Amino acid sequence: MSILVCDRLRGARVLAGTTVAIILLSSSLALAGKASRVQEGYVGCINDDALDEFIGAAIDKNQRQMDSLSASGQCFYVGGLEFDYVDAGFMTSEIRVYVPGGGSLVLFIPTEGTRE
Repeated sequence: MSILVCDRLRGARVLAGTTVAIILLSSSLALAGKASRVQEGYVGCINDDALDEFIGAAIDKNQRQMDSLSASGQCFYVGGLEFDYVDAGFMTSEIRVYVPGGGSLVLFIPTEGTRE
């Protein structure tokens, strides 16, 4: 009798664990279908140093330096593009930005640019 009860409890635990896994999988699939977009006006850069330099230039209103960072391929205007998080940080996040036409880039961006 005790073996039967133990098997039933084990079966109930497996069923409960399976149910939780299915619910979590369903939730993540629902979120995966929702495309996140970078807020307009934000740039992403290939590394933290380039992002810091771009932000410094923006604060100083140094358009020439911002243009130089963009022209050299270190920073890109990414407002409105779809993205996924690689590493969400407090001040800076690393994201994969999907470029129209099929490409993608991993860039650093101020985290506030990824909030909806």
